[in-house]
This record gives sequence, C-alpha cells and structure tokens, in this order.
Amino acid sequence: MDFRRLNYFIAVAQELNFSRAAERLHISQPPLSQQIQALEAELGVLLFERSRRSVALTQAGRVFYAHACRITAHYALARREAQMAHSGVAGRIRLAFTASVPLFPAFPRLLQGFRQAYPHVEVVLRHLTTGEQLEGLLQGEIDVGLLRPSPHLHIPEWLRSWELWHDELVVAVAASHPLAGQDMAPIALQALAGEAFVLQPQTLGCGLWERIALLTSRAGFSPQIAQESSETATTLALVAANLGVSIVPSTYRSIRPEGVHFRPLSDPQGQTCIRAALRASEADACVQTFVGLLQAQPRIGQATPCSSNQ
Repeated sequence: MDFRRLNYFIAVAQELNFSRAAERLHISQPPLSQQIQALEAELGVLLFERSRRSVALTQAGRVFYAHACRITAHYALARREAQMAHSGVAGRIRLAFTASVPLFPAFPRLLQGFRQAYPHVEVVLRHLTTGEQLEGLLQGEIDVGLLRPSPHLHIPEWLRSWELWHDELVVAVAASHPLAGQDMAPIALQALAGEAFVLQPQTLGCGLWERIALLTSRAGFSPQIAQESSETATTLALVAANLGVSIVPSTYRSIRPEGVHFRPLSDPQGQTCIRAALRASEADACVQTFVGLLQAQPRIGQATPCSSNQ
C-alpha cells in the first residue's frame, strides 16, 4: 500500500463525498474512485457504502480509518524527524569527558546553550578517562571526547583534535602543612621532593598522571606515593587529612574544599589543556552541529601547546 492511496481514503472518509474529496485532493473524481476501489480490493473489504445520494463508512471502514489516521501521523512524524536528523537538528550525541571538565564554567554553559538551541538532540554524557575516551572513539562507542592528554600523546590520524580550554597544575596541601602558610607564591617542584603524595594510580592514557610524572622527573625526583586515589574529590579529602600533598588541575580551586590550600607551580611546563576529539571520518550531521558549537567556544587560558599535532 502506498501513502497516496491511504491519503485518498482519509479524504473521502472525512468528506463523505467523492466530489468534495477530489476537489480537496486536486484530482478528478474518476481516478479517486478507482483508487478507493483498488484499496478495497487490496484489503478484501468494503470501506464505503455508496448510493446516489450518500456515502458512508462501513464498520470495516471506520476501523480502517482510525488506523489510517495513526499511520499517516506516525509517518509524518518519522519523516519530519528524519529530515531534522539529516540537517543536524535532531538525533543523539554521546559526549565523554574527564573528571575536571565539568568544573570549567564554559562546560555547563555549552550544554545549556546546545540543549536550548537543539531541543530535539539527545545528549548522552559519560565520565571517562582520557585512555577510555580514545578507546571509545576507536570502537565507535562515543562521538565526541573532551580529554586531558599526556604531553607525549600522539593524536592518531583517524582523529580530529584541537585544544579547547587551558588551565594549570597547582599544588594542594593541607591547611596545617608548612607550605600552606606562604600565601599564593609559586612553588618549585624541587620543594616537594621529600613529601608524601596522594595521586591517581598509573593507568594507560591518564594524561594527568603522565604530566605529573614528567614534571617531577625533570625536577629530579619520583613522587613518594603514600596513597592512591582514582577520584580527585577523594584525593583532596586525603590531602585535607594531611596524608600527603597532591598536584591537581587549577579548576579544582572552584570547589573550595575545606582544609585544603592551593599554590601555583613555578614550572612553566605546569600548564595543561582539555582537547576536543572525534573521529576524522565522522559524518553524522547532528555530531557536526555540536562540533561547530565546540569550535566556536572561546579559549580559556594561555595557548600553550599541549600535544604535538592538531
């Protein structure tokens, strides 16, 4: 059955007059009558009771009319949403991000602005490490990643990637720690050589851990790990308990954890960045719409290269 024949039937069922239905459909009456007869033959039932003076729906016609209206409504909705998906104003985006990304003020503004501009796009959010995001992009499990790369990370050719937001690494110490009483003066990494550290466990693709390892190595020491913590909020709680010092992105200053003081690093290589990444072959219009908004984001912080290729 084609939708043209279904629409012909609906017009006759609503007008209960072949002449008026034909006029409404902008066709002549004989072809309309032929199409209704063909539909009845296809269904094997009589849809209309016809006389010289009147046209009425049969019981079968009334049942078929109810279904025909639902079918055409669903088709219209499916057609409209397919067209919206094709133009990038409807669909689904799977967005992954590292733990510190939501602390950038631009992130909630980005999501809010996108949802308001494109209410028919479903945004699926996932918290993943940098390594997990790269694997997710490779396997097609996420569409866009916001990751904090290692300084040694080589962006593969199958990815598009660019620097989005910048921040710095800062030293987190307990309020009772001797280093907490020296205001906001930058601190050299060498001053931490004898300290116990609370750090993330070493995992493949963890950009933050690898950057800290690189910086401390350049400063001539390896951190003495007193406690590992996968969550930065937990890390800061352990720092507040004076179990050790830590090095975290400066975005965590915004949550102002009680009992923790932050001091900037004097090392010029202490700056890090958040990069946006997606598959270079990505063709989904909905994803491209979101990427366009990402690329229009103002850069935050100083533009210091964080990785070797764009």
